[in-house]
Amino acid sequence: MTEEQKYFWANFSDNPELLCFLADDCLSGIWFRDLTQTGAARLSAGFWLTLGYQADDIPIDSLAWRPLTQPDDLTLLDADMARHCHEPQFPIDRIVRYRHLDGSTVWMRCRGIAIRDSDGRVLGLAGAHIDLTDVKGKETLYDTFVPEDPSIQEQVDARFRYEAILRGTNVGTWEWNVQSGETRFNERWAEIIGYTLEELAPITIETWIRYAHPEDLARSNAALQACFEGNAEFYEVEARMRHRDGHWVWVLDRGKVFSWSSDGKPLMMYGTHQDISDRKRREEQLRQSEEAFRNNFHHAGIGMALVGLQGEWLVVNRRLCEFLGYCEDELLRLTFQDITHPGDLDKDLALLQEVIDRHREHYQIEKRYLHKAGHVVHALLSVSVVRNEDGSVRNFISQVVDITAQRKAQDHVVSLLTLANKQNRELQSLKQQLEVANLALREESLTDPLTGLPNRRVMDKALDEAISRVKRDAPRTLTLAMIDVDSFKSFNDIYGHPAGDDLLRLLGKVLISAIRPYDCVARIGGEEFAILLADTTIGEAFSIIERLRSTVEQTSWPHRAITISAGLYSWREGMSKEAFVEAADQQLYAAKRGGRNCVIANAVSRDQ
Repeated sequence: MTEEQKYFWANFSDNPELLCFLADDCLSGIWFRDLTQTGAARLSAGFWLTLGYQADDIPIDSLAWRPLTQPDDLTLLDADMARHCHEPQFPIDRIVRYRHLDGSTVWMRCRGIAIRDSDGRVLGLAGAHIDLTDVKGKETLYDTFVPEDPSIQEQVDARFRYEAILRGTNVGTWEWNVQSGETRFNERWAEIIGYTLEELAPITIETWIRYAHPEDLARSNAALQACFEGNAEFYEVEARMRHRDGHWVWVLDRGKVFSWSSDGKPLMMYGTHQDISDRKRREEQLRQSEEAFRNNFHHAGIGMALVGLQGEWLVVNRRLCEFLGYCEDELLRLTFQDITHPGDLDKDLALLQEVIDRHREHYQIEKRYLHKAGHVVHALLSVSVVRNEDGSVRNFISQVVDITAQRKAQDHVVSLLTLANKQNRELQSLKQQLEVANLALREESLTDPLTGLPNRRVMDKALDEAISRVKRDAPRTLTLAMIDVDSFKSFNDIYGHPAGDDLLRLLGKVLISAIRPYDCVARIGGEEFAILLADTTIGEAFSIIERLRSTVEQTSWPHRAITISAGLYSWREGMSKEAFVEAADQQLYAAKRGGRNCVIANAVSRDQ
């Protein structure tokens, strides 16, 4: 002991009141774990008070803290304690997540040390907790608590930020130790390519390489190398992965190196893995539409051009250049006013202004152009407009038909007009296709593409608005139901994913028909749905969802009978949106554990 330590020990050891103050008021409780017999742990009152318990409600069971510990963190904490007992220099110092009495997550830093007898045998472990929940929310963990070993802090901080960003998302995630090759994926990562994690085991970085498209590996490696060399902060690559059934799935991989070794090498990298196949299909359809437009444009039998707001030629095709006698570069340096016959210019400009002012969407006139060689050529000009979303003019599409010779043969003009009108309709059709494609891209962000129901983004917004309304107009009630299809994975395994998709579509229709017009139903991921019931007590909501459960049970489904489990929770004053959703999820988990095909609520259940 140092002199300072001896001084404090002499003054504190005989003062229980001061020790209790330090343990439960300055810290978030101290703990002792007996390793001589049972391995039971004792935690002071400060720990339980931090988790929302009152003095009279503190659990007596010495193992009661373990179910409240996040499973991954508990595994790591047990491993740290075991290693410390064999390697005293290895510290017990880990950030651990515990479940608060109200269902929320409490972040604590747990530190400890072994108690040994004179022979060095470990008798137990003792330590303290520090509540980091507020610090975590402000993202100042590194500045406030810095462990003595910087390598520990780097990995804790990276893990902490990673979990904070990905919590509540439904994308695939990955963790990669660049130096050892050790890799971890979540279940969604495997699901994207049609597998479970168990089927992909053992998982290493070679798992990713094995399923990646060979043509995409070079781009991926180049992007990774840029991160490793410090030339890029983030890794972002769109790549193809081979699905279990043989087709290629497009994914967007994003990641970042969060920790580095002491010699400057990349250590831990974390990232997300998102299925973008639907988006790539839409992009391909749009590309084909645009390519068809370009082919029609450049290879058309008439002159065609895109014209700017000041009359400048933006793009011209070969036929227009031949008609006017200019090469492409020469024509692009001019405006249509420069080569329009003076006698026709005012009429042309007046019609163009009517289009700009939205008095008309297109016009068609016969006009004269001045050929580069100096003579006059006659044309039939058709002009249509392309507008931005706000209605302003983006550019004009001009179709120019040479009718110089036809002016002497009026009967042939009719056929030329027919051709021009046909081309105009084709262009309008292509324009409409582009507008429909753009509209589909906008709607996709709010709609689940499989069931047609609102998606998680819509439900999140509805929750925000409903909670604000309840807070503002109290007393009002609000109940959230989380619904999950029972044994859906086995259904998919037996009957295939297409059959599973059909089942989810049919279930979506059942949900829509069962709710009230002012309720909000959404598919929030996989086989999980949510229903937000405004101005509805927990009892009323229970009756509604129980009827829905019974309807699903009694409905005749393809292949086999289907049931659902549901968890309900009524919003309580002071609850955040996240805590509200988590509480309803917990009720759903309780329904699953209770045997499925039932409804569990925070106040009532089907059996009550």
